[in-house]
Amino acid sequence: MSSAAHKLTPRRDAEEPQPTIEVTDLAKRIHAQINEKRKRHGLKRLAWNDTLSRIAIKHSRDMANRNYLSHDSPREKVSPTAISKLDTL
Repeated sequence: MSSAAHKLTPRRDAEEPQPTIEVTDLAKRIHAQINEKRKRHGLKRLAWNDTLSRIAIKHSRDMANRNYLSHDSPREKVSPTAISKLDTL
């Protein structure tokens, strides 16, 4: 697991305090909860992948900054071939 923490600060009025969310920590907690549910249903656990996590965080930020929601970015695409070359999938 990567030690680099990504921070996301939700947009709010300047007068309100700005909470900080550790994006990577949140993603890992969600990942752990998904694996608990998979275990309860007799399914194999999903492995954590730092590279995919960084790609997902970058993509999430791009969607927020460019105001879209899609698996494909209007700016760039990550090909299935590139993802299939990752060593820990």
